[in-house]
Amino acid sequence: MSGKIFQLKIETDYSELNICRRVLLTSTSSLLKLHETIVVIFGFEGNLPFGFYEFYEFGDNCNEITNKNNYNQISISKAFNKIKCINYTYDFSNCWDFKITLEKILDEDNSLPHPLCIDSEGGMILDGVGGEYGYRIIADLCRRKINSRKNGLIHSDQNFETLEDEYKDFDPDAFDINTVNLKLSSIPNE
Repeated sequence: MSGKIFQLKIETDYSELNICRRVLLTSTSSLLKLHETIVVIFGFEGNLPFGFYEFYEFGDNCNEITNKNNYNQISISKAFNKIKCINYTYDFSNCWDFKITLEKILDEDNSLPHPLCIDSEGGMILDGVGGEYGYRIIADLCRRKINSRKNGLIHSDQNFETLEDEYKDFDPDAFDINTVNLKLSSIPNE
């Protein structure tokens, strides 16, 4: 399947979050490149363990696609050879779980020099906040603080005061596709 472009839908496995991205990658891109792409498009730092697994429903046994040391040797065309979905987990202690779906296979476009984000729902994700549960708490506090500012209210909620400095300006609904694609441009094709 060389010479093709894969359109992938990458979505959190948490329906309440509704955070999703669509990306284009060459079919020869490795799983390691897919991981690097996910790190950028969701805003992770990228320094935590991760894994790719055959698609499974909750409660099913799952099989890792390959040993993590081989992620740079397995292409996404091989990973999606007979299946349409795979699972990805980032940060095994906080378990950010994603479902990756192969939506379309397009003819190769030589102008695709690097992964490209073409669509998004939801904002960026915070790394190191306790996974989905911690993220939802911080995102809710940030949304309330943003809404208070927009409405000219001075909110005396003690929870606002407990927000770490690094989160005080975080907008959980913001996503700048141009900035993300600029960052993706630093991931050259293999």
